[in-house]
Amino acid sequence: MSQVNPQPAAPETPFPSPDGEHEVAALNDGTHVLIRPLRADDRVREQAFIRRLSAEARRCRFLGEIREASDSLMDSLMATDGVDKVAYIALVHDNGELREVGISRYATGADRTRCECAVTVADDWRHRGLAVVLMKHLIETARRNGFQSMYSIDLAENHEMEELARFLGFTRKADPDDATLVTHTLQLSVSHGRTADAMPDARPAPATGKAEVQPAYRDIAVALTETSADRAAIDAAIDLARVFGSRVDLLQLLLMPTPMVDSWSLVPDASFIEAYEVIRAEARTRADAWRAHLKQAHVQGEVHPLEALYLEPSSLAAQAARCRDLVMIPGPGAHDGDAASLRRYFASLLFETGLPVLVIPHGAEPVVPPRRAVVAWADTRECVRAIHDALPLLKGCEWVSVASVNDSHASEPAEVVALLKHHGVKAEPSLLKLSGDESTASRILEHAATSHAHIIVAGGYGHSRLREWAIGGVTRELLMHARIPVLFSH
Repeated sequence: MSQVNPQPAAPETPFPSPDGEHEVAALNDGTHVLIRPLRADDRVREQAFIRRLSAEARRCRFLGEIREASDSLMDSLMATDGVDKVAYIALVHDNGELREVGISRYATGADRTRCECAVTVADDWRHRGLAVVLMKHLIETARRNGFQSMYSIDLAENHEMEELARFLGFTRKADPDDATLVTHTLQLSVSHGRTADAMPDARPAPATGKAEVQPAYRDIAVALTETSADRAAIDAAIDLARVFGSRVDLLQLLLMPTPMVDSWSLVPDASFIEAYEVIRAEARTRADAWRAHLKQAHVQGEVHPLEALYLEPSSLAAQAARCRDLVMIPGPGAHDGDAASLRRYFASLLFETGLPVLVIPHGAEPVVPPRRAVVAWADTRECVRAIHDALPLLKGCEWVSVASVNDSHASEPAEVVALLKHHGVKAEPSLLKLSGDESTASRILEHAATSHAHIIVAGGYGHSRLREWAIGGVTRELLMHARIPVLFSH
């Protein structure tokens, strides 16, 4: 952009002459706006601009409902460097002050050859050509800074953005994972290639105001069983927390005996009160030890005692785990005396949290993050859900086998392999054949073992849970016999 571009007509009220790059642009209706890069002293203007937008405009801009821009969001929006994070602001005169009426911005993420862009115009300044002016400045700067492409993630129902993107030469593609979203992409003609190798090793997160799609487990819950198997699950959670920068919360169930009240008594037997205090004291000792373990590992987290007196203990844990991203639990061994109660615990977490449940088998030494994975594929809702829930782990794998077993419920995994590849997962199909009385689960476990897989991803209880309890099934067999972690989703 030139320092000052001549206009067909001068604005009625001259704009102050800012230092550096700027332009006084004439819009379609003859009004004039000042276009210049966003500056630190525009923070109040930008916050007021967002506040004045209609609820619908804010929803289209941020792909969600927000009422007020938080301080952290404002910090992100105001962080520009002129190369990897760029924003242009449009200003007009309003009662002697300059008021923001539009803004365009781009930012780069992990792929430093492309940038994500966004443009927003005040509701009362739409349909004047301002969005086109702002985007042309942005495109010119992105091209000058060597980007190969520019993209925007938008609501599919945002028809004004669709028209703008078409006018500017963007292509449109539906999001395969979310029917409400589309991606608009513009290929930029660059005079010199911009490659990842030429970029610095690390870049800050995008400042477009739209969340970059980088799935992660930010909050992890570990459902403790008060057995020796807890340590492996906690350590695996700590390792995951180091990968994703997560918080780890330990859910400690306290099984309180139901108080017995004599028919002639008004209060419970004193022996029960004493028993409660003993249980709580022992739980505090264990909780303090786990807190020290988390602190020593330099991982944020807490131990949450859950007293199960009248509620079903496993349901109490499920209720406490819901506001997390992932639940982890030790797996029951095939010969554990308390395996039945652990299976009930697992089932409650799977059915009642709405979250993926990562089972760490007793005695396992998990590889975290996993580098090799097997997806137990069947054409079911539960399996599709598991694949999406496992993306934060699968994206880091060097090899993923989408394994389909040739039984009556199998289907070719080609489409799901294509989906995973679209997410950058190195996936390949595997068709497994059963022999004799071999079960689907045992064939999956054999394939995982011979492939040296570090994790299995599976849908949980695609059949009736009662049926699996009675005659067995894939979920039950994987839960009982896997010797590597299994991520289940329902």
